[in-house]
Amino acid sequence: MGGKALASPLSLYSGKWSYGDEQGFHQRDLREFSHYLQQTDIFDFVDAQNFEKALSKGLYFESNIPEGYGMGSSGALCAALLDFFGHHADDEGLVQLKEKLGRLESYFHQSSSGFDPLISFVNQSILIHSSTQMEKVEVKLPDPAQGYIFLVDTGHSRKTGPLVHWFTEEIKKKDFQAAIYARWIPATEMAIEGLLEGDFKKLKEGWMTISSFQFAELKNLITPEFREMEWEQDGWALKLCGAGGGGFMLGLSWDEGKTKEYFSKKGWNILPLTFLT
Repeated sequence: MGGKALASPLSLYSGKWSYGDEQGFHQRDLREFSHYLQQTDIFDFVDAQNFEKALSKGLYFESNIPEGYGMGSSGALCAALLDFFGHHADDEGLVQLKEKLGRLESYFHQSSSGFDPLISFVNQSILIHSSTQMEKVEVKLPDPAQGYIFLVDTGHSRKTGPLVHWFTEEIKKKDFQAAIYARWIPATEMAIEGLLEGDFKKLKEGWMTISSFQFAELKNLITPEFREMEWEQDGWALKLCGAGGGGFMLGLSWDEGKTKEYFSKKGWNILPLTFLT
C-alpha cells in the first residue's frame, strides 16, 4: 500500500535455544517445521538436517514471548533459527535478511513480510520505506511527563493467517483503499516522525487519527470486549497491535491518572513499554 512503517524490538520479551525435556509447541511443532524446511530448496540457506539432529537431542526454543499475541513469537524463533542454523554474511543487507526470514516465518502465518523476524535478528528499530528500502534508526520515546506507550492484554490469543486474509480481501475494495491513502498512511507517517524526532505532539496527533480510523474501518480485527469499551478518551487512545483479533492492544497515554483509573475499573492491566532502540 505504500507509506512508511516503524518496527522496534521490546525489552520485555526474548527467547533463546536451550536443551532439556521441554515439550508442547517447542518440540512437536519444531520437528514439523524442520521436516517442512527439508522438503523444498527455497530454504537452502538453512541447515535443516543439523537443526533436526539438534531437536532429537532435546533442543527447544525457550521464550517468554506470548504466542498469538502480536509480540513476534514466531519472528523471534525464525531469527534464532537463521542465526544458529542459517547461512548469512556479516555484511548481508537488511533486504536480503528480510526475504530469508519472511520465507521462514511464512510457515507459521501463510504469508510474512519478514519484518518481525528482522527486528529480532538485528535487535534494533528499523524504519521501513518500502519492501526494498529500509534502515536502522533510533526511536525517541516520549518524556514520561508527556505520556507513554502501553500494552493492554485482551486475554485472547489469535491466529494471524485468517486475519491477514480478511485484510487482503478488504484492501481490494476501492473505497477502503482510498480511505487508507487519505487517512491511515499520512497519520502513520506522522506518528513515526514523532517517535524519530522525539515530538510528542506529532506522535499524539498521528496516533489519534490511526485509532479513530481503525475503530471505524477495522472493527472485525477488534475483539468484542474492546469494541464495547471506550476506544479513545481525553487521556489515552488505543490502536491494534499487529493483526489484531486478540493478543495485545497498543495504547498511547497523555494522562496517566485517567488512563490507570479507567483500565483498572475495567479490570485490565496496562503495561508501559520500553523499546530496544
